[in-house]
Amino acid sequence: MSISFDAIKINGQFYETTAPDTLDLTDRARLALNVLTANPDPRNSYRLWQSMQFNTSPPHLSGPNWLTYKFLESLPMMRVMCGDNFNLGSERDMMQAHLDRIADDGLVYEPPGTSSFMRDEGASPFTNGRFILAMLAWHQRDGVDAWLDRVDRMNRALATIAVYRRNYAFHPPEAVYAPNIGWLYTHRSGTAFFPYMPPDEPSRDQQGIEGTIKENAHVLRAAVRWYEISGDPEALDYARKLANFFLLPSFWEDGAAEGIVGYEHGLFAGHFHGNTGGLRALLRLAIVTRDESLKQFVRESYEFALRSGLPRIGWFPTWLCPERFGRSPFLRTVCEGCGIADMVALAIKLSDAGVRDCWDDVDQYVRNQLVEQQGIDPELLQAASRHGQPFVSHSATTSTVRVLERSLGAFSGFGEPTCLPHADFHGCCTGNGTQALYYAWEAISRFQDGTAQINLLLNRAAPWVDIDSYLPFQGKVVVHNKQASALSIRIPGWVDRGGLSCSVSSRPVTPYWAGNYVLLTGLRPRDHVTLEFRVPEEAATYTAAGVTYHCTFRGSTLVDVAPRNIVSGSYPLYRREVLRSPLAAMKTKQRYVADAAIRW
Repeated sequence: MSISFDAIKINGQFYETTAPDTLDLTDRARLALNVLTANPDPRNSYRLWQSMQFNTSPPHLSGPNWLTYKFLESLPMMRVMCGDNFNLGSERDMMQAHLDRIADDGLVYEPPGTSSFMRDEGASPFTNGRFILAMLAWHQRDGVDAWLDRVDRMNRALATIAVYRRNYAFHPPEAVYAPNIGWLYTHRSGTAFFPYMPPDEPSRDQQGIEGTIKENAHVLRAAVRWYEISGDPEALDYARKLANFFLLPSFWEDGAAEGIVGYEHGLFAGHFHGNTGGLRALLRLAIVTRDESLKQFVRESYEFALRSGLPRIGWFPTWLCPERFGRSPFLRTVCEGCGIADMVALAIKLSDAGVRDCWDDVDQYVRNQLVEQQGIDPELLQAASRHGQPFVSHSATTSTVRVLERSLGAFSGFGEPTCLPHADFHGCCTGNGTQALYYAWEAISRFQDGTAQINLLLNRAAPWVDIDSYLPFQGKVVVHNKQASALSIRIPGWVDRGGLSCSVSSRPVTPYWAGNYVLLTGLRPRDHVTLEFRVPEEAATYTAAGVTYHCTFRGSTLVDVAPRNIVSGSYPLYRREVLRSPLAAMKTKQRYVADAAIRW
């Protein structure tokens, strides 16, 4: 069944309003549309440039590879957030080019071409899984059922090529499948501290060049999402077998130092994103199948992840104990954007499932390291490049063409708590980071049976309410009601409940409390609910990778941090002096409310 791209349009309502000039994730989504559509190279089969580096003069792009499927999943999410039709034609052409690569067997194969380090002679389970997630996002935005036929065929094809053992199944990691040949190792070059060769069954998580077997769990997440939509019992059986593989004891730490059995409690080491990405897939399966044991396993592993970094600002090391696995100690001093995105997703889903209230965690991650690692300041990028080393290479795997214009809105792979030391941004982190923007934005408020639930005190327009947040300048949030007869508003843990005041259309009221939520009933359209409270300013000290940071917070927001390791050629973070002002500025802006929503 063919897909009509006439269905790709932006459906929703724009209107003008005056609101506080504070963090609005739709602004970040609008910026992200730039890099998501301008970075991939149409002359090279729309491969994306993995590295966008501003530590050289001139800045350059390098590492073309297949991860464009992440961008294809992000794009409809960004459109739903902001309603912008910027480069919509490029988005359409990008998707069509990838659809054209789906073979008769249902798998998508990369065409021969220039890739910096990965084979393109076969079908990658990793990218096929990501393509399924992308097509499901497009289906939800556009409502075209032809997407579902392709997803079904691709999921069945992935199940067919999987390697099956007793009660589990796996796809050889870092490998591509070639018909009549079998499994080929993905990487063209590089050495592994713990070697791996497909189609062997891996014996530990840190095998291979990437050093993260669990990274293939995106295939599991795709299979679970497809089961949710289709109800296909074969898809569920396949997903359970994949999950059983990732839960094998050999892929988790032994826990002897803590006096526990590590694989029962989700203790991990090595690549942070590889592990947390795997947890996302396991949690999705646990929620769908109502597997309480698996939910608790993921909760404990999430709590272990919290201890590994600086959760109050959403900073987590790229690798845990990298030296144990032959990796550079540098990897424990920087935070990968993909890891932040995973923690945002895990925190939201754990909260939604009732396993753990993580909304304060989400608020901290999003207000701080997530948005800071998005490159949005062209002057800072240009300054980093001016102080960088001369760049002279002009090989087919690099480019110096319009680097700044094609990189604005990207997410960095290597962030310290005070700067991006190499001023570089990554395609993989951009795909995951932009999706984390959507996850948080979607979770700000939900609506069901006449009740609007507000989980995060961030700006958002929705069909049921609009939220104006004055944080962190002022402890003030105004909810403009449209459809709700009741509101349930989560109050952050740092708010003094005794000092919270509430009014409905300027009439003081005393709300009911239910856990961390205040409840208001009997609301009418056009009522405005105002919450006011004090925003405490607090100093705190945290240590990461041997460096002690002195932090100043206003509520959840980090407004200052020292010492600042701003070296030549870096991109400074947390330039937030203005956030310590006592009043939020107001501005006139357009708001957008989409007709569609995307479940993730």
